[in-house]
This record gives sequence, C-alpha cells and structure tokens, in this order.
Amino acid sequence: VGEVSAAAVTSPTVTTERGAARRPVLLVAAIVLLLSGLALLLGGRLPPAVDPGLVLGDAESPLITGHPVVLVVQALGGALYALAAVVFTRQAAREDDELLRWFGAGCVLASAARVHYFLFPSLYSEYVYTGDALRLGFYLLLLVGAAREIRSFWEARARAAVLEDRRRLARDLHDGLAQELTYIYAQTRHLAAHPDDARAIARVNDAAARAIDEARAAISALARSEDPRFADVLRASVGGLADRYDVAGEVAVDDGLVLPADRADAVLRIVGEAFRNAVRHGGARTVRVAVHAPPLVVRITDDGGGFDAAATAGSVGFGLTSMRERATGQGALLEIDAQPGRGTTVQVVWP
Repeated sequence: VGEVSAAAVTSPTVTTERGAARRPVLLVAAIVLLLSGLALLLGGRLPPAVDPGLVLGDAESPLITGHPVVLVVQALGGALYALAAVVFTRQAAREDDELLRWFGAGCVLASAARVHYFLFPSLYSEYVYTGDALRLGFYLLLLVGAAREIRSFWEARARAAVLEDRRRLARDLHDGLAQELTYIYAQTRHLAAHPDDARAIARVNDAAARAIDEARAAISALARSEDPRFADVLRASVGGLADRYDVAGEVAVDDGLVLPADRADAVLRIVGEAFRNAVRHGGARTVRVAVHAPPLVVRITDDGGGFDAAATAGSVGFGLTSMRERATGQGALLEIDAQPGRGTTVQVVWP
C-alpha cells in the first residue's frame, strides 16, 4: 500500500540518479529483512491479531475485536488506498491514461478490502472472506491494466517501426530515384540543344541504369514480409547486378553481420554504384565484394581496365561523387586505388 500511494502522489517527471537512489533502496531492503527476522524469532511471543476465544455473535454485524495495531494498520491502509484511487482517477481523466484508470479502479477494491478486514478481522485462514475476494479483484485489475499497457506499448512500437520504414523509403526515393530522374531531365534538355553530344548520351544511360536500380530496390523493400539478414540482401543485390550485366559477382560477408538500417543502405548503394562503374566504364568481367567487421570495411575489387586516378582527379563523375557523399554522410572514408590495365579497388572504412 505504501508503494501504491507513493506512486499516486509522486510526480512522474521526478527523476533520481542511480547512485542517489541506491541508498534508500538498500535502506528499505534492510528494514524489510530486519522485520522479517524479528517476525521469525519472536513470532511465538507476539499477541494474536484476533483472539479465537472471543464469541463473535452475529456475523453480519461489525465486530472490531482485533489487536489494536492490526486494526490501525488496516484502517490506515484503507485510507491510503482510497487516496490513491482518487489521485489515479484524476490523473487518468487529465492525461487520458488507461493504465491509471485500471489502477484507480483497483485501489477502490483494495480500500474496500481493508475496510472489510477492519470491520471483520480474518480469524481462520482456511475460510474465504469478502475482503479476500475484494483483494483478489484488486490484483486482477492491476494484471489486466498491465497486460493492456504492454499490448499498447508493442502496438505503438509497431506503428513507429512502420512510420520509420516509410520515412526511410521516402528519403531513399528522394536521394536516389528522384535525383536520378532530375539528372536525366537536365541532360535531355541539354541533348535537345546538342543532339550529337555523346558524353551526354552516356550520362543519361548511366543515370537511367541507376534509376532502375533505385526503383527495384524500393520495390524489393516494399515486397519483403520481414527484415532479412544484411548478408542475404547484399548477395541478392550483387547477384542481380551480375545477372543483368552478364558478369561474375563474388561476395564475402559474415552471415551474422548486423548493421543499422541507414548504414546498411549506404553500403548497398555504394556497392551497387561501384559495381556498375566497374562493368560499364572498366569493362570488368569479375567484381568481388568483401565486407568485414569490426571495424566495418567494405572493399569492391574488379578486374577491369582501371583508370588513371591522378589524371581524372579534376573530372570526377556523378557516380563517384554520390559514393563519396554517402560514405561521408555515414562518417566513413572512401578510398579508390586504380591503375590503367590493373583494375580498380573501392574501399570504404568506418573508424
């Protein structure tokens, strides 16, 4: 009853540091242990709570014949439960909190049980009194309230997960598909004025390929019934790219590797961009993807024609810029090792 009444009158915004709360908790535990020990040692010497030798008379009328200490405790408990019922009910109405409603109703039954024990003290433990039924109802209401609160928590968590997936999908469409379509639109306007620009045509083709990959990734994410393992998604992504471009794709990754959603998405997009660059620009026939952790390192190696990284430093393409921005956005460092005729290695390292 002390804990319930204290919870009713204590503000929910009051917080206590773990170190400061340790002392009162230990003190209460010590008092409980001390009282329990005294009850075991002196139990036989304590006066009876209710004298079995008393003549009860009319059982339907109150007969306050218990030990004074017991009667005072029962009366005090009834008053505290009544106070808690009022406070919980008011808080429930003010905050629209279902759990507090159940607590308020339960405290009403608990208060009635204490009043019954005060008026009709329990004499025989093998008998079931009205106060016992009221106290049982108190515990049942607390149980129902706790069960409904837990259910509400998990429902709210599921709704939050759905909303987070929607926000992530919207962000991916904005940063991926929408950006590619915008780039294609700008290049087609340029081609309308310069129809013979071969570089613009190549850029449009590359952007269209990236847009297709973005759309397929979004469709795959929506079609999944549950979140698969990162290793399975990576293998499926590399396998799809390898089949589309008719090249060999190899993946080395730990099946138990778990990454945050935003980091996993960045890795998949960087791998996809590096794979397309290796095939379309380097003429690679084999692309190898290796992911190791910790620390997280992603390495994409191909056997293509490579390029002179120093000579092309000032003319970085859109794909490489996108990969670097995604890596930087996740706090990672992107490195490129390329030489003409010796393939290209793209490495992303998280500190």
